[in-house]
Amino acid sequence: MRAQLIKLLIALLIASSPVMAEETTPAITEQPKDPAVPAPEPNRELLGEVALSQPIENKTWQFAVGLGSIWSVRHDYGARSFQRSEPEIIGFYYTMLPSAKLWLRHGARLGYSNDQPQMPQSVRMEESDIKLAVDESLVWSGVLAPAVSLGIGYDWREIKSKKLAPVLSRDDRLDTKQGFVWYYAQAGLGIPALAGEYMLEPVLRWQHLPIDRRTTWAFGFEMTKAW
Repeated sequence: MRAQLIKLLIALLIASSPVMAEETTPAITEQPKDPAVPAPEPNRELLGEVALSQPIENKTWQFAVGLGSIWSVRHDYGARSFQRSEPEIIGFYYTMLPSAKLWLRHGARLGYSNDQPQMPQSVRMEESDIKLAVDESLVWSGVLAPAVSLGIGYDWREIKSKKLAPVLSRDDRLDTKQGFVWYYAQAGLGIPALAGEYMLEPVLRWQHLPIDRRTTWAFGFEMTKAW
């Protein structure tokens, strides 16, 4: 009887003792994010991305088109002097040089003039010129935009004799057509407006026409719009 009681007590002790738990790694719970603290951004430099803060104005090229007019005084056809005006259509292509303030400007211009010198009304000469030219300019970009240019062009010239009463006939041999090369150098001072989108440029031009053995100074202006 005593032996049975001892066995029963041992069985009760074993039943009431805690079971040995296996070792487990405690779970790591994710801390709640604070909405007031922004998440760190990835390193754009390491990712090779271009910064989005670069302004579009930093491009290294620019187009511009516009109109101009050149005024000069000539001495020809027996007239002491007469004025001539030459309207022009202008196109420019700018490329940036290593210095951020210097630009190289490639230009093309198409001009026209029609001259009627101060001659007797009965007999007079009329000259019309169509000029096509290209030039290279160095432009400084700042509050003002000074520029110096060298250019070469070709001139298609037509000369006709005119008659009025009392002259009844004229000599067609006086009518001529000719073409020749001409050269020029030009200095201008650009006045930019609206962040450089528009440019007004007064210019002073020295031009040489070898066929006429004539060198003239001319003054004018150019107005262009850039894209």
